Amino acid sequence: MLVVIFGCNENHEPPSPIELRVLRPEVLADAAEVLTRLSSAPFVESAREELSQIYANNGYEGAARFFDHTVREMRGEPVQYQPATTGIAWSASARDLNGEADAIAKQMAHLVSLGKYEAAIQHAAQEMESDQPSLAVSIQWADSVVSRCIRNPTLLSENEIEMAVRVFLTSLFERAPRPVGVPTTASGFEKLSNLFIRLGDWPSALTASRLALDSLRELSENDNTKDVAAARLRERIEKLSAKRD
Repeated sequence: MLVVIFGCNENHEPPSPIELRVLRPEVLADAAEVLTRLSSAPFVESAREELSQIYANNGYEGAARFFDHTVREMRGEPVQYQPATTGIAWSASARDLNGEADAIAKQMAHLVSLGKYEAAIQHAAQEMESDQPSLAVSIQWADSVVSRCIRNPTLLSENEIEMAVRVFLTSLFERAPRPVGVPTTASGFEKLSNLFIRLGDWPSALTASRLALDSLRELSENDNTKDVAAARLRERIEKLSAKRD
């Protein structure tokens, strides 16, 4: 669906049309195959470029950008967090707008906090199969799968892991909300770093850590958690960088 927003920007230019898309976890088997391959052969640049291109071809700019960053990281080039700027926005359902989806997402986050990962994942299944799936619930599903994978990835399929990574990256880079329990962009990237460490994908873990550190600039200088998080991330970056040598 293409939505045209009327009015002009600060330069008195008409804005570009915004395409609204439904964020529904969908299988991209070729992406899942490449992501799995990176766990066993994490230092193959061509596989990372292939994965980035698959995501770009399917309209997932955030995921495409992240894996492009992993290539830059491997080449020793600087990476910096910048939100995606395409004309795509992820559509909210009626349940997102009336608050029902937020309640479901909070219930799912509570289940994850109790270690009830499967219950949280199943809680989202029916919602995501509807004609108008909730944006918030789809993103919370991804967070639940990521949390489950950090604990034990063997209980999840390749497709589930790939879909969760892609949707989670979408929430961090694009016009979409973050999951409940992920208060900042930095905490989201740090969680992804934990996931990639669990999968043995060291360049992705290192890239996620660098993006987490860089995105701390979003926090107020008065935030007393900022310095602690920065020190923790710098220590992690140093350890992960050693795996590249």
